[in-house]
Amino acid sequence: FNNERSERQYFVEDKRSNRKFELEFKGTPPGHLRSGMEVRIRGKAKGRKIFLAADGADSSIDVNSSPTPAVSGDQATVVMVADFNDATVTCSDGEIRDKVFTDPLGQSIDDLYRETSLNQVSIVGDVLGRYNIDVASTDACDVNAWADATDAAAQASGVDLSVYSRKVYVLPENNSCGWSGLGSLGGNPSYAWILRCDLDAVYAHEIGHNLGMNHASTARSEYGDSTDFMGTAMSGLRQINSAHQEQMGWRAPSAFAEVTASGTYDIAPLELESTLALAPQALKILQPDTGDYYSLSFRQPIGFDANLSSALTETLHVHAYNGNGGRTTFLKAVLQGESFVDTDNSITLTHISHNSDYLTVQVQLDGSTSSPTCTASAPSIALSPAAQSGNPGITLEYSVSVTNQDSSACMPTSFSLGHVV
Repeated sequence: FNNERSERQYFVEDKRSNRKFELEFKGTPPGHLRSGMEVRIRGKAKGRKIFLAADGADSSIDVNSSPTPAVSGDQATVVMVADFNDATVTCSDGEIRDKVFTDPLGQSIDDLYRETSLNQVSIVGDVLGRYNIDVASTDACDVNAWADATDAAAQASGVDLSVYSRKVYVLPENNSCGWSGLGSLGGNPSYAWILRCDLDAVYAHEIGHNLGMNHASTARSEYGDSTDFMGTAMSGLRQINSAHQEQMGWRAPSAFAEVTASGTYDIAPLELESTLALAPQALKILQPDTGDYYSLSFRQPIGFDANLSSALTETLHVHAYNGNGGRTTFLKAVLQGESFVDTDNSITLTHISHNSDYLTVQVQLDGSTSSPTCTASAPSIALSPAAQSGNPGITLEYSVSVTNQDSSACMPTSFSLGHVV
C-alpha cells in the first residue's frame, strides 16, 4: 500500500501429492481464474514452478469446475499469530482480537462487514497463538511455507483447522517481503497474510479478496479509490463502492437501476437499507464502446462512511467496472453543477442537486450538453433552540436560519420571514 503497487501470483495444488507449484505465464495470464477452481495444466515444470503458454486459442489451462463464492452468512475465520526467530508481531493478541472480532466501540472488521453487507456477512472466529516458527526475518519471502509452519504449530497444539473456511496469518512486519498484506482471490479455505498488524483496513482488504472482490482503483493507481476499503488501506475503515455492492449481491436487485434513456434521476445514499431508500441506490449505464458499465452512487457520512473525506460525501460518484469480478475504477467525484462527460459514447452526467435523502443527476445519452434544468424545492428552516419557556417580561433569544434548496441552475430567491402567535 505504501508504494501503491500490487502483484498477482498464481499457484496450483496437485490433488495427488498436495504439493504447491507457482505458475509462470508467457504473456498475460487468463483473466477468469479464481481460487478453488479445479484445472488441468499443460506446461514445463522446473522445481516448484510450472511455465505456461499465454492465454488465447492455445490456452494451457482447462477449467474443470468453478467454485461457488461464499458471500453470505458467518465466515468461520481463524487468525493465527506467529513470530519469527528474530522478530515478533508488535500488536498484542488482544489488540488483534479487537481489530477483527470484538472492538468495544463497534469498529471491528466484523462490525464493518455486517454494516456494509446489511447483516448478510459476519466475520466470526478465533485468534490463536502466538506460535513460534523456524523463520528468520532475512529469509526469502515464502508465505506458503510460513502458512504451513503456522498450521503445523496450531495442529500440534490440538487445533482442528478444518472447521475454519477463512485462514488469516499475522506475521512480523520485519521481513523480506516488502508488502503489507496478501490474500487469495476466493477459495475455501481462503488465505490472507497480514504483515502490518496495526492497519485495520489491511485486514478488511485482504478478507475482501478472500470473499471475491478485486481492487478498487483509479486510472493512475491500483489502490487509488479511497471510497472503498478494497483501495488503499491508509484511509481507514469505510464501506465498499456501488460496483462492489452489485458484485457481492448484498443489496436487493431493485437498488441498482439500469438507465437506457436520457432523463433526470434520483439516487439514494448507498449506506441505507433498501427498504429505507427513497430511490435506487445506484444507476448503471452501459458504455457501448467497451461493454463496461458506469456505476453512479451517492454516499453520506453514515456508520463507517463517517470516515470518508467530506469531499466525497456530497458528490456524485462515477465508477467504471466490467461486471466479471475485475477491478473497479473510480473516475470522478462530480460536484453540484458540474458534469462528467464521455465524448466517445456521447454520455453526459450532471449533478443537479442533493440533500440528505437523495442526489439528482441529469443523464444525457445523445451527446447534447444542454444547461441543467432548475429544480425548485422548499427551503429548509432551522430553529435553535426548538422551544423555550420563561416568566412574563423575560426576553428569549432564538437563532433562525433559512437555506435555499433549489438546484444550482435556478435563479436566486428572496424569502420573507414572518411569525405566528
